[in-house]
Amino acid sequence: MTSALLPIVAKSATCGAFRFTSNKGGRLTSEIAEAISGGQALPDPLLYHVPTVCTRPVGRDNTVMKLWQSALQGHRVHVITAADGIGKSTVAVEFCECARRSKRFSCIHWIASDGCDTPTLKENIATFFNAMRGRMEKDVLLVLDDVLDPVTIAAIIPMHSSLFVLMTSAKHTLVASKDYHVVPVETLTEEAVKAFYNPLDDDAETRMTLYATVGFVPLLTSVARALLNAGAATSDDLVKTLTATAERNGGISIRGTLAALIDIAKTHIEAEFGQSALNVLHCLSCFHTESISPNIFDSTVTLFRGKEADSEKLISAFRALSLFSEKWEGEGITCHSVTATVLRSSCDQTQLENAAAILHGLFPRRWRGMSSDAAMDLVRHTQVMAKLFADRKVALTPSLMSCCDRAAAICAYHEGRELHTAVALWGSLLTQMKEQSNGAVTSEMCRISSESGKVLHHLRHANAKAALEEAYAFACELHGTLSPEAAVPLSVLCLYMDDTMKTCELLRNAEGAIRGRLCSTDDVVPAEEARMLRETIAVLLTRRVQIAEVLNDHTDPNTLGAWEALQDHKADMKRFDEAATSTTRQRQR
Repeated sequence: MTSALLPIVAKSATCGAFRFTSNKGGRLTSEIAEAISGGQALPDPLLYHVPTVCTRPVGRDNTVMKLWQSALQGHRVHVITAADGIGKSTVAVEFCECARRSKRFSCIHWIASDGCDTPTLKENIATFFNAMRGRMEKDVLLVLDDVLDPVTIAAIIPMHSSLFVLMTSAKHTLVASKDYHVVPVETLTEEAVKAFYNPLDDDAETRMTLYATVGFVPLLTSVARALLNAGAATSDDLVKTLTATAERNGGISIRGTLAALIDIAKTHIEAEFGQSALNVLHCLSCFHTESISPNIFDSTVTLFRGKEADSEKLISAFRALSLFSEKWEGEGITCHSVTATVLRSSCDQTQLENAAAILHGLFPRRWRGMSSDAAMDLVRHTQVMAKLFADRKVALTPSLMSCCDRAAAICAYHEGRELHTAVALWGSLLTQMKEQSNGAVTSEMCRISSESGKVLHHLRHANAKAALEEAYAFACELHGTLSPEAAVPLSVLCLYMDDTMKTCELLRNAEGAIRGRLCSTDDVVPAEEARMLRETIAVLLTRRVQIAEVLNDHTDPNTLGAWEALQDHKADMKRFDEAATSTTRQRQR
Protein backbone atom coordinates (compact mmCIF):
# COMPACT_ATOMS: atom_id res chain seq x y z
CA MET A 1 0.00 0.00 0.00
CA THR A 2 1.35 3.38 -0.95
CA SER A 3 0.46 6.94 -0.15
CA ALA A 4 -1.51 7.10 -3.39
CA LEU A 5 -4.16 4.93 -1.77
CA LEU A 6 -4.69 7.29 1.14
CA PRO A 7 -7.31 10.05 1.03
CA ILE A 8 -6.06 13.50 1.88
CA VAL A 9 -7.19 16.43 3.91
CA ALA A 10 -8.37 19.50 2.06
CA LYS A 11 -8.57 22.76 3.99
CA SER A 12 -11.48 25.13 3.63
CA ALA A 13 -10.57 28.64 2.60
CA THR A 14 -13.65 30.07 4.26
CA CYS A 15 -14.12 28.30 7.55
CA GLY A 16 -10.71 27.02 8.70
CA ALA A 17 -11.92 23.41 8.88
CA PHE A 18 -10.90 20.58 6.60
CA ARG A 19 -12.44 17.48 5.15
CA PHE A 20 -11.05 14.11 4.17
CA THR A 21 -11.79 13.57 0.48
CA SER A 22 -10.79 11.39 -2.42
CA ASN A 23 -11.93 11.16 -6.04
CA LYS A 24 -13.45 8.12 -7.73
CA GLY A 25 -10.14 7.05 -9.21
CA GLY A 26 -8.55 6.60 -5.80
CA ARG A 27 -5.80 9.19 -6.43
CA LEU A 28 -5.09 11.98 -4.00
CA THR A 29 -6.90 15.17 -4.85
CA SER A 30 -7.48 18.57 -3.27
CA GLU A 31 -11.02 19.78 -2.77
CA ILE A 32 -12.21 22.89 -1.03
CA ALA A 33 -14.64 21.97 1.74
CA GLU A 34 -18.07 23.38 1.11
CA ALA A 35 -19.18 26.03 3.55
CA ILE A 36 -22.41 25.31 5.39
CA SER A 37 -24.70 27.17 7.77
CA GLY A 38 -24.55 30.44 5.86
CA GLY A 39 -20.89 30.13 4.96
CA GLN A 40 -19.76 29.18 8.51
CA ALA A 41 -18.98 25.47 8.79
CA LEU A 42 -19.16 24.03 12.28
CA PRO A 43 -16.69 21.26 13.17
CA ASP A 44 -18.04 17.90 14.24
CA PRO A 45 -17.92 16.91 17.93
CA LEU A 46 -14.53 16.17 19.43
CA LEU A 47 -13.15 12.72 18.69
CA TYR A 48 -10.74 11.49 21.36
CA HIS A 49 -9.36 7.97 21.06
CA VAL A 50 -6.34 7.67 23.36
CA PRO A 51 -5.47 5.04 26.02
CA THR A 52 -6.65 6.07 29.46
CA VAL A 53 -4.27 6.30 32.41
CA CYS A 54 -5.29 6.68 36.02
CA THR A 55 -2.38 8.85 37.19
CA ARG A 56 -0.38 11.74 35.85
CA PRO A 57 3.26 11.04 34.99
CA VAL A 58 6.03 12.74 36.95
CA GLY A 59 9.11 14.44 35.58
CA ARG A 60 7.79 14.78 32.01
CA ASP A 61 6.68 18.41 31.93
CA ASN A 62 9.77 19.56 30.03
CA THR A 63 9.35 16.89 27.34
CA VAL A 64 5.69 17.76 26.83
CA MET A 65 6.64 21.44 26.63
CA LYS A 66 9.20 20.62 23.92
CA LEU A 67 6.45 18.94 21.89
CA TRP A 68 4.21 21.99 22.22
CA GLN A 69 7.02 24.32 21.21
CA SER A 70 7.82 22.11 18.23
CA ALA A 71 4.18 22.23 17.10
CA LEU A 72 4.08 26.01 17.48
CA GLN A 73 7.25 26.32 15.39
CA GLY A 74 5.46 24.69 12.47
CA HIS A 75 6.66 21.09 12.63
CA ARG A 76 3.94 18.72 11.43
CA VAL A 77 5.56 15.39 12.26
CA HIS A 78 7.09 14.68 15.67
CA VAL A 79 8.90 11.52 16.69
CA ILE A 80 9.40 10.63 20.37
CA THR A 81 12.44 8.36 20.63
CA ALA A 82 13.79 6.35 23.55
CA ALA A 83 14.61 2.79 24.51
CA ASP A 84 11.77 0.54 25.65
CA GLY A 85 10.80 1.21 29.25
CA ILE A 86 11.82 4.88 29.31
CA GLY A 87 8.25 6.16 28.90
CA LYS A 88 7.63 7.14 25.25
CA SER A 89 3.96 6.14 25.26
CA THR A 90 3.42 7.81 28.63
CA VAL A 91 4.72 11.11 27.25
CA ALA A 92 2.50 10.73 24.17
CA VAL A 93 -0.59 10.11 26.33
CA GLU A 94 0.21 13.13 28.50
CA PHE A 95 0.63 15.32 25.42
CA CYS A 96 -2.72 14.11 24.06
CA GLU A 97 -4.36 14.86 27.40
CA CYS A 98 -2.96 18.40 27.38
CA ALA A 99 -4.09 18.83 23.78
CA ARG A 100 -7.60 17.68 24.69
CA ARG A 101 -7.86 20.15 27.56
CA SER A 102 -6.56 23.00 25.40
CA LYS A 103 -9.12 22.20 22.67
CA ARG A 104 -6.35 22.72 20.12
CA PHE A 105 -7.46 19.69 18.11
CA SER A 106 -10.96 18.58 17.21
CA CYS A 107 -9.81 15.00 16.55
CA ILE A 108 -7.12 13.04 18.43
CA HIS A 109 -6.72 9.44 17.29
CA TRP A 110 -4.30 6.80 18.58
CA ILE A 111 -3.08 3.84 16.50
CA ALA A 112 -1.02 1.23 18.36
CA SER A 113 1.23 -0.55 15.91
CA ASP A 114 2.73 -2.82 18.61
CA GLY A 115 5.90 -2.99 16.57
CA CYS A 116 3.99 -4.73 13.77
CA ASP A 117 5.04 -4.89 10.15
CA THR A 118 4.85 -1.78 8.01
CA PRO A 119 2.11 -3.03 5.60
CA THR A 120 -0.33 -3.56 8.47
CA LEU A 121 0.37 -0.12 9.91
CA LYS A 122 -0.09 1.45 6.47
CA GLU A 123 -3.44 -0.29 6.19
CA ASN A 124 -4.53 0.98 9.61
CA ILE A 125 -3.56 4.52 8.61
CA ALA A 126 -5.56 4.22 5.39
CA THR A 127 -8.54 2.90 7.37
CA PHE A 128 -8.42 5.93 9.65
CA PHE A 129 -8.41 8.41 6.76
CA ASN A 130 -11.20 6.57 4.98
CA ALA A 131 -13.30 6.54 8.15
CA MET A 132 -12.79 10.28 8.57
CA ARG A 133 -13.91 11.12 5.05
CA GLY A 134 -16.57 13.80 5.04
CA ARG A 135 -15.99 15.06 8.59
CA MET A 136 -15.39 18.77 9.08
CA GLU A 137 -12.43 19.12 11.43
CA LYS A 138 -10.51 22.04 12.90
CA ASP A 139 -7.18 20.25 13.45
CA VAL A 140 -6.32 16.56 13.66
CA LEU A 141 -3.65 14.91 15.80
CA LEU A 142 -2.77 11.39 14.67
CA VAL A 143 -0.66 9.38 17.14
CA LEU A 144 1.23 6.28 15.97
CA ASP A 145 2.64 4.32 18.89
CA ASP A 146 5.66 1.98 18.74
CA VAL A 147 6.61 2.50 15.09
CA LEU A 148 9.46 0.41 13.73
CA ASP A 149 10.50 2.74 10.88
CA PRO A 150 9.32 6.35 11.40
CA VAL A 151 11.04 7.53 8.20
CA THR A 152 8.99 5.19 6.00
CA ILE A 153 5.73 5.98 7.77
CA ALA A 154 6.33 9.75 7.61
CA ALA A 155 6.76 9.45 3.83
CA ILE A 156 3.36 7.83 3.22
CA ILE A 157 1.20 10.15 5.36
CA PRO A 158 -0.43 12.90 3.30
CA MET A 159 0.66 16.21 4.80
CA HIS A 160 -1.64 19.16 5.33
CA SER A 161 -1.37 22.36 7.32
CA SER A 162 -4.06 21.17 9.76
CA LEU A 163 -2.75 17.63 10.24
CA PHE A 164 -0.25 16.88 13.02
CA VAL A 165 1.41 13.48 13.45
CA LEU A 166 3.05 12.21 16.63
CA MET A 167 5.03 8.95 16.53
CA THR A 168 6.84 7.00 19.21
CA SER A 169 9.74 4.75 18.29
CA ALA A 170 12.47 2.74 19.98
CA LYS A 171 14.82 3.84 17.21
CA HIS A 172 16.62 6.25 19.52
CA THR A 173 19.42 6.87 16.99
CA LEU A 174 17.02 8.72 14.69
CA VAL A 175 18.22 12.17 13.58
CA ALA A 176 15.84 15.05 12.88
CA SER A 177 15.28 16.16 9.30
CA LYS A 178 13.12 18.60 7.39
CA ASP A 179 10.31 16.01 7.26
CA TYR A 180 10.08 15.30 11.00
CA HIS A 181 11.22 16.66 14.34
CA VAL A 182 12.78 14.31 16.91
CA VAL A 183 12.13 14.70 20.65
CA PRO A 184 14.26 12.29 22.71
CA VAL A 185 12.99 11.12 26.10
CA GLU A 186 15.53 10.77 28.88
CA THR A 187 15.36 8.83 32.13
CA LEU A 188 13.83 10.46 35.20
CA THR A 189 15.77 13.00 37.18
CA GLU A 190 16.64 12.55 40.82
CA GLU A 191 14.10 15.18 41.82
CA ALA A 192 11.32 13.43 39.87
CA VAL A 193 12.12 10.06 41.46
CA LYS A 194 11.45 11.53 44.90
CA ALA A 195 7.75 11.29 44.07
CA PHE A 196 8.04 7.50 44.43
CA TYR A 197 8.79 7.56 48.16
CA ASN A 198 8.52 9.69 51.27
CA PRO A 199 11.85 11.45 51.94
CA LEU A 200 11.10 11.35 55.69
CA ASP A 201 11.02 7.51 55.81
CA ASP A 202 13.85 5.66 57.50
CA ASP A 203 14.88 3.89 54.31
CA ALA A 204 14.71 7.03 52.12
CA GLU A 205 18.43 7.07 51.48
CA THR A 206 18.52 3.35 50.64
CA ARG A 207 15.59 3.73 48.25
CA MET A 208 17.34 6.55 46.42
CA THR A 209 20.39 4.32 46.10
CA LEU A 210 18.16 1.58 44.70
CA TYR A 211 16.56 3.87 42.13
CA ALA A 212 19.98 5.14 41.12
CA THR A 213 21.09 1.53 40.67
CA VAL A 214 18.34 0.95 38.10
CA GLY A 215 19.34 4.14 36.30
CA PHE A 216 16.15 6.07 37.17
CA VAL A 217 14.40 4.17 34.36
CA PRO A 218 10.62 4.56 34.95
CA LEU A 219 9.75 0.91 34.25
CA LEU A 220 12.51 -0.44 36.50
CA THR A 221 11.77 2.13 39.20
CA SER A 222 8.10 1.14 39.22
CA VAL A 223 8.83 -2.59 39.55
CA ALA A 224 11.47 -2.03 42.25
CA ARG A 225 9.09 0.16 44.27
CA ALA A 226 6.36 -2.49 43.93
CA LEU A 227 8.69 -5.19 45.23
CA LEU A 228 9.53 -3.07 48.26
CA ASN A 229 5.90 -2.25 49.01
CA ALA A 230 4.88 -5.93 48.67
CA GLY A 231 7.61 -7.05 51.04
CA ALA A 232 9.21 -9.27 48.42
CA ALA A 233 12.66 -7.90 49.23
CA THR A 234 14.43 -5.11 51.09
CA SER A 235 16.22 -2.18 49.54
CA ASP A 236 19.62 -3.56 50.50
CA ASP A 237 18.88 -6.96 49.00
CA LEU A 238 17.71 -5.41 45.74
CA VAL A 239 20.77 -3.18 45.52
CA LYS A 240 23.08 -6.15 46.02
CA THR A 241 21.25 -8.29 43.47
CA LEU A 242 21.09 -5.56 40.83
CA THR A 243 24.72 -4.56 41.37
CA ALA A 244 25.78 -8.16 40.81
CA THR A 245 23.59 -8.33 37.70
CA ALA A 246 25.11 -5.15 36.29
CA GLU A 247 28.64 -6.45 36.89
CA ARG A 248 27.77 -9.74 35.23
CA ASN A 249 26.21 -8.02 32.18
CA GLY A 250 28.96 -5.41 31.89
CA GLY A 251 26.63 -2.50 32.72
CA ILE A 252 22.99 -1.57 33.30
CA SER A 253 20.70 -3.22 30.76
CA ILE A 254 16.97 -2.50 30.95
CA ARG A 255 16.01 -6.02 29.95
CA GLY A 256 18.67 -7.69 32.10
CA THR A 257 17.83 -5.61 35.16
CA LEU A 258 14.12 -6.19 34.67
CA ALA A 259 14.73 -9.94 34.40
CA ALA A 260 16.49 -9.87 37.79
CA LEU A 261 13.59 -7.95 39.36
CA ILE A 262 11.03 -10.31 37.84
CA ASP A 263 12.91 -13.32 39.20
CA ILE A 264 12.51 -11.86 42.68
CA ALA A 265 8.81 -11.25 42.02
CA LYS A 266 8.34 -14.84 40.80
CA THR A 267 10.01 -16.18 43.92
CA HIS A 268 7.60 -14.15 46.04
CA ILE A 269 4.59 -15.37 44.02
CA GLU A 270 5.67 -19.01 44.27
CA ALA A 271 6.13 -18.75 48.04
CA GLU A 272 2.66 -17.27 48.47
CA PHE A 273 0.57 -19.08 45.80
CA GLY A 274 2.63 -22.05 44.65
CA GLN A 275 4.01 -23.21 41.30
CA SER A 276 0.58 -23.08 39.65
CA ALA A 277 0.57 -19.28 40.00
CA LEU A 278 3.82 -19.11 38.01
CA ASN A 279 2.23 -21.24 35.30
CA VAL A 280 -0.63 -18.74 35.16
CA LEU A 281 1.85 -15.86 34.91
CA HIS A 282 3.84 -17.45 32.07
CA CYS A 283 0.70 -18.50 30.22
CA LEU A 284 -0.77 -14.99 30.35
CA SER A 285 2.42 -13.54 28.88
CA CYS A 286 1.88 -15.63 25.73
CA PHE A 287 -1.19 -13.57 24.83
CA HIS A 288 -1.33 -10.10 23.34
CA THR A 289 -0.56 -8.29 26.57
CA GLU A 290 -2.18 -4.98 25.59
CA SER A 291 -5.62 -6.45 26.20
CA ILE A 292 -6.00 -9.52 28.40
CA SER A 293 -9.72 -9.91 29.04
CA PRO A 294 -11.24 -11.37 32.22
CA ASN A 295 -12.23 -14.45 30.21
CA ILE A 296 -8.59 -15.16 29.40
CA PHE A 297 -7.51 -14.73 33.00
CA ASP A 298 -10.35 -16.83 34.42
CA SER A 299 -9.74 -19.62 31.89
CA THR A 300 -6.02 -19.65 32.68
CA VAL A 301 -6.57 -19.71 36.44
CA THR A 302 -9.15 -22.50 36.07
CA LEU A 303 -6.76 -24.58 33.97
CA PHE A 304 -3.86 -24.42 36.42
CA ARG A 305 -5.53 -23.86 39.80
CA GLY A 306 -9.01 -25.31 39.45
CA LYS A 307 -12.48 -23.81 39.39
CA GLU A 308 -12.45 -23.00 43.10
CA ALA A 309 -9.37 -20.76 42.90
CA ASP A 310 -9.67 -17.09 43.79
CA SER A 311 -8.66 -15.38 40.55
CA GLU A 312 -9.19 -11.88 41.93
CA LYS A 313 -6.67 -12.44 44.70
CA LEU A 314 -4.08 -13.71 42.22
CA ILE A 315 -4.50 -10.87 39.75
CA SER A 316 -4.29 -8.38 42.62
CA ALA A 317 -0.94 -9.90 43.55
CA PHE A 318 0.28 -9.55 39.94
CA ARG A 319 -0.79 -5.92 39.87
CA ALA A 320 0.78 -5.21 43.28
CA LEU A 321 4.12 -6.40 41.92
CA SER A 322 3.74 -4.15 38.86
CA LEU A 323 3.82 -7.13 36.50
CA PHE A 324 0.38 -6.21 35.16
CA SER A 325 -1.71 -3.08 35.35
CA GLU A 326 -5.38 -2.26 35.11
CA LYS A 327 -6.86 -1.50 31.71
CA TRP A 328 -8.72 1.68 32.54
CA GLU A 329 -10.67 2.13 29.29
CA GLY A 330 -12.30 -1.28 29.68
CA GLU A 331 -12.26 -4.57 31.50
CA GLY A 332 -9.04 -6.52 31.57
CA ILE A 333 -5.36 -6.07 32.35
CA THR A 334 -2.28 -5.06 30.39
CA CYS A 335 1.41 -5.79 30.60
CA HIS A 336 4.37 -3.73 29.42
CA SER A 337 5.98 -5.09 26.26
CA VAL A 338 9.42 -5.47 27.87
CA THR A 339 7.92 -7.24 30.88
CA ALA A 340 6.03 -9.60 28.56
CA THR A 341 9.22 -10.33 26.61
CA VAL A 342 11.09 -11.25 29.78
CA LEU A 343 8.26 -13.48 31.00
CA ARG A 344 7.99 -15.24 27.64
CA SER A 345 11.69 -16.05 27.65
CA SER A 346 11.13 -18.45 30.55
CA CYS A 347 8.03 -20.15 29.09
CA ASP A 348 8.35 -23.79 28.08
CA GLN A 349 6.61 -25.59 25.24
CA THR A 350 3.91 -27.03 27.49
CA GLN A 351 2.87 -23.56 28.66
CA LEU A 352 2.74 -22.37 25.06
CA GLU A 353 0.49 -25.27 24.10
CA ASN A 354 -1.76 -24.62 27.09
CA ALA A 355 -2.07 -20.98 26.07
CA ALA A 356 -3.03 -22.06 22.54
CA ALA A 357 -5.71 -24.37 23.94
CA ILE A 358 -7.12 -21.53 26.05
CA LEU A 359 -7.16 -19.22 23.04
CA HIS A 360 -9.02 -21.82 20.97
CA GLY A 361 -11.73 -21.96 23.62
CA LEU A 362 -12.26 -18.19 23.41
CA PHE A 363 -13.39 -18.28 19.77
CA PRO A 364 -17.20 -18.32 19.64
CA ARG A 365 -19.19 -20.80 17.59
CA ARG A 366 -21.11 -17.93 16.05
CA TRP A 367 -19.96 -14.36 15.54
CA ARG A 368 -23.40 -12.84 16.03
CA GLY A 369 -23.34 -10.40 18.92
CA MET A 370 -19.54 -10.15 19.14
CA SER A 371 -18.15 -6.63 18.79
CA SER A 372 -15.48 -5.70 16.27
CA ASP A 373 -13.00 -4.87 19.04
CA ALA A 374 -13.45 -8.29 20.66
CA ALA A 375 -12.97 -10.03 17.32
CA MET A 376 -9.78 -8.09 16.56
CA ASP A 377 -8.47 -8.85 20.05
CA LEU A 378 -8.69 -12.54 19.16
CA VAL A 379 -6.73 -11.79 16.00
CA ARG A 380 -4.03 -10.03 18.03
CA HIS A 381 -3.75 -12.94 20.46
CA THR A 382 -3.49 -15.41 17.59
CA GLN A 383 -0.88 -13.30 15.82
CA VAL A 384 1.31 -13.03 18.93
CA MET A 385 1.02 -16.71 19.76
CA ALA A 386 1.79 -17.84 16.20
CA LYS A 387 4.93 -15.67 16.27
CA LEU A 388 6.04 -17.26 19.55
CA PHE A 389 5.69 -20.73 18.04
CA ALA A 390 7.58 -19.64 14.92
CA ASP A 391 10.40 -18.01 16.89
CA ARG A 392 10.92 -21.21 18.86
CA LYS A 393 10.55 -23.35 15.73
CA VAL A 394 7.74 -25.33 17.35
CA ALA A 395 5.03 -26.85 15.17
CA LEU A 396 1.61 -25.25 15.53
CA THR A 397 -0.81 -27.30 17.57
CA PRO A 398 -4.20 -28.25 16.03
CA SER A 399 -5.86 -25.73 18.36
CA LEU A 400 -3.62 -22.90 17.20
CA MET A 401 -4.00 -23.93 13.55
CA SER A 402 -7.76 -23.58 13.92
CA CYS A 403 -7.26 -20.18 15.60
CA CYS A 404 -5.02 -18.98 12.77
CA ASP A 405 -7.58 -20.01 10.16
CA ARG A 406 -10.47 -18.34 11.95
CA ALA A 407 -8.46 -15.21 12.76
CA ALA A 408 -7.47 -14.85 9.10
CA ALA A 409 -11.14 -15.19 8.13
CA ILE A 410 -12.01 -12.42 10.61
CA CYS A 411 -9.54 -10.04 8.95
CA ALA A 412 -10.37 -10.98 5.35
CA TYR A 413 -14.16 -11.33 5.49
CA HIS A 414 -15.75 -10.22 8.77
CA GLU A 415 -13.75 -7.00 9.26
CA GLY A 416 -12.23 -6.44 5.81
CA ARG A 417 -9.05 -4.90 7.20
CA GLU A 418 -5.49 -5.87 8.08
CA LEU A 419 -5.44 -8.18 5.08
CA HIS A 420 -1.68 -8.61 5.37
CA THR A 421 -2.26 -10.24 8.74
CA ALA A 422 -4.71 -12.67 7.14
CA VAL A 423 -2.17 -13.58 4.46
CA ALA A 424 0.56 -14.11 7.06
CA LEU A 425 -1.64 -16.39 9.19
CA TRP A 426 -2.79 -18.45 6.21
CA GLY A 427 0.81 -18.59 5.00
CA SER A 428 2.03 -20.06 8.29
CA LEU A 429 -0.73 -22.67 8.13
CA LEU A 430 0.06 -23.60 4.53
CA THR A 431 3.77 -23.94 5.27
CA GLN A 432 3.15 -26.39 8.11
CA MET A 433 0.56 -28.35 6.12
CA LYS A 434 3.06 -28.85 3.31
CA GLU A 435 5.64 -30.16 5.76
CA GLN A 436 3.20 -32.54 7.40
CA SER A 437 1.53 -33.84 4.23
CA ASN A 438 4.72 -35.37 2.74
CA GLY A 439 3.86 -34.17 -0.75
CA ALA A 440 0.18 -35.10 -0.66
CA VAL A 441 -2.46 -32.43 -1.31
CA THR A 442 -5.36 -32.05 1.11
CA SER A 443 -8.65 -30.22 0.78
CA GLU A 444 -7.59 -27.75 3.49
CA MET A 445 -4.44 -26.92 1.53
CA CYS A 446 -6.58 -26.21 -1.55
CA ARG A 447 -8.96 -23.97 0.37
CA ILE A 448 -6.33 -21.99 2.27
CA SER A 449 -4.08 -21.47 -0.77
CA SER A 450 -7.06 -20.28 -2.79
CA GLU A 451 -8.20 -17.84 -0.09
CA SER A 452 -4.68 -16.51 0.39
CA GLY A 453 -4.20 -16.06 -3.35
CA LYS A 454 -7.42 -14.09 -3.70
CA VAL A 455 -6.47 -11.76 -0.85
CA LEU A 456 -3.00 -11.23 -2.36
CA HIS A 457 -4.66 -10.38 -5.68
CA HIS A 458 -6.87 -7.86 -3.91
CA LEU A 459 -3.76 -6.31 -2.38
CA ARG A 460 -2.05 -6.31 -5.79
CA HIS A 461 0.85 -8.10 -4.21
CA ALA A 462 3.82 -9.24 -6.26
CA ASN A 463 3.34 -12.84 -5.08
CA ALA A 464 -0.33 -13.00 -6.08
CA LYS A 465 0.28 -14.84 -9.36
CA ALA A 466 2.56 -17.45 -7.79
CA ALA A 467 0.06 -18.06 -4.95
CA LEU A 468 -2.84 -18.47 -7.40
CA GLU A 469 -0.84 -20.82 -9.61
CA GLU A 470 -0.10 -22.95 -6.57
CA ALA A 471 -3.76 -22.96 -5.54
CA TYR A 472 -4.82 -23.95 -9.06
CA ALA A 473 -2.22 -26.75 -9.15
CA PHE A 474 -3.43 -28.07 -5.78
CA ALA A 475 -7.07 -28.05 -6.96
CA CYS A 476 -6.21 -29.79 -10.25
CA GLU A 477 -4.22 -32.50 -8.47
CA LEU A 478 -6.90 -33.18 -5.86
CA HIS A 479 -10.14 -32.62 -7.79
CA GLY A 480 -9.14 -32.66 -11.44
CA THR A 481 -8.70 -29.98 -14.08
CA LEU A 482 -12.38 -30.02 -15.11
CA SER A 483 -13.80 -29.46 -11.64
CA PRO A 484 -15.62 -26.55 -10.01
CA GLU A 485 -12.98 -26.50 -7.26
CA ALA A 486 -10.27 -25.81 -9.84
CA ALA A 487 -12.41 -23.23 -11.64
CA VAL A 488 -12.61 -20.94 -8.58
CA PRO A 489 -8.86 -20.11 -8.34
CA LEU A 490 -8.70 -20.11 -12.15
CA SER A 491 -11.25 -17.27 -12.24
CA VAL A 492 -8.66 -15.04 -10.53
CA LEU A 493 -5.56 -16.58 -12.09
CA CYS A 494 -6.92 -15.98 -15.59
CA LEU A 495 -6.31 -12.25 -15.12
CA TYR A 496 -2.57 -13.01 -15.09
CA MET A 497 -2.61 -15.46 -18.02
CA ASP A 498 -1.66 -14.64 -21.60
CA ASP A 499 -4.31 -13.70 -24.17
CA THR A 500 -4.25 -16.92 -26.17
CA MET A 501 -6.76 -19.40 -27.50
CA LYS A 502 -5.39 -22.00 -25.12
CA THR A 503 -6.34 -19.77 -22.19
CA CYS A 504 -9.76 -19.19 -23.71
CA GLU A 505 -10.32 -22.95 -24.06
CA LEU A 506 -9.32 -23.46 -20.44
CA LEU A 507 -11.84 -20.83 -19.35
CA ARG A 508 -14.62 -22.38 -21.44
CA ASN A 509 -14.01 -25.80 -19.91
CA ALA A 510 -14.01 -24.32 -16.39
CA GLU A 511 -17.30 -22.58 -17.13
CA GLY A 512 -18.83 -25.87 -18.25
CA ALA A 513 -17.65 -27.59 -15.06
CA ILE A 514 -19.34 -24.97 -12.89
CA ARG A 515 -22.58 -25.10 -14.89
CA GLY A 516 -22.56 -28.87 -14.50
CA ARG A 517 -22.27 -28.46 -10.73
CA LEU A 518 -25.17 -25.99 -10.62
CA CYS A 519 -27.39 -28.22 -12.77
CA SER A 520 -26.48 -31.44 -10.98
CA THR A 521 -29.33 -33.34 -9.36
CA ASP A 522 -27.00 -35.43 -7.21
CA ASP A 523 -25.69 -32.59 -5.03
CA VAL A 524 -27.61 -29.86 -3.24
CA VAL A 525 -25.71 -26.60 -3.67
CA PRO A 526 -26.31 -24.06 -0.85
CA ALA A 527 -27.69 -20.71 -1.97
CA GLU A 528 -24.57 -18.77 -0.96
CA GLU A 529 -22.25 -21.18 -2.79
CA ALA A 530 -24.52 -21.12 -5.84
CA ARG A 531 -24.31 -17.33 -5.96
CA MET A 532 -20.51 -17.49 -5.70
CA LEU A 533 -20.36 -19.99 -8.56
CA ARG A 534 -22.55 -17.78 -10.75
CA GLU A 535 -20.26 -14.83 -10.07
CA THR A 536 -17.30 -17.04 -11.01
CA ILE A 537 -18.98 -17.83 -14.34
CA ALA A 538 -19.43 -14.10 -14.95
CA VAL A 539 -15.69 -13.53 -14.38
CA LEU A 540 -14.74 -16.38 -16.72
CA LEU A 541 -17.06 -15.09 -19.46
CA THR A 542 -15.76 -11.53 -19.06
CA ARG A 543 -12.18 -12.75 -19.45
CA ARG A 544 -13.15 -14.73 -22.57
CA VAL A 545 -14.69 -11.60 -24.09
CA GLN A 546 -11.51 -9.64 -23.34
CA ILE A 547 -9.34 -12.26 -25.03
CA ALA A 548 -11.65 -12.29 -28.05
CA GLU A 549 -11.36 -8.52 -28.36
CA VAL A 550 -7.58 -8.63 -28.08
CA LEU A 551 -7.22 -11.40 -30.66
CA ASN A 552 -10.02 -9.92 -32.80
CA ASP A 553 -11.27 -13.43 -33.44
CA HIS A 554 -14.93 -14.18 -32.83
CA THR A 555 -15.16 -17.27 -35.04
CA ASP A 556 -13.17 -19.73 -32.96
CA PRO A 557 -15.33 -22.12 -30.90
CA ASN A 558 -13.64 -20.87 -27.72
CA THR A 559 -14.64 -17.23 -28.37
CA LEU A 560 -17.79 -17.67 -30.43
CA GLY A 561 -20.84 -16.26 -28.65
CA ALA A 562 -18.90 -15.21 -25.55
CA TRP A 563 -20.44 -11.72 -25.50
CA GLU A 564 -24.00 -13.02 -25.92
CA ALA A 565 -23.42 -15.65 -23.25
CA LEU A 566 -22.18 -12.98 -20.86
CA GLN A 567 -25.27 -10.83 -21.37
CA ASP A 568 -27.59 -13.81 -20.91
CA HIS A 569 -25.75 -14.82 -17.73
CA LYS A 570 -26.06 -11.31 -16.28
CA ALA A 571 -29.80 -11.41 -16.93
CA ASP A 572 -30.03 -14.79 -15.21
CA MET A 573 -28.10 -13.47 -12.18
CA LYS A 574 -30.47 -10.52 -11.95
CA ARG A 575 -33.51 -12.87 -11.96
CA PHE A 576 -31.93 -15.05 -9.25
CA ASP A 577 -31.21 -11.98 -7.09
CA GLU A 578 -34.77 -10.70 -7.48
CA ALA A 579 -36.18 -14.11 -6.56
CA ALA A 580 -33.92 -14.32 -3.50
CA THR A 581 -34.94 -10.82 -2.39
CA SER A 582 -38.61 -11.67 -2.78
CA THR A 583 -38.20 -14.86 -0.76
CA THR A 584 -36.43 -12.99 2.02
CA ARG A 585 -39.21 -10.40 2.22
CA GLN A 586 -41.87 -13.09 2.42
CA ARG A 587 -40.02 -14.79 5.27
CA GLN A 588 -39.75 -11.49 7.14
CA ARG A 589 -43.50 -11.00 6.89
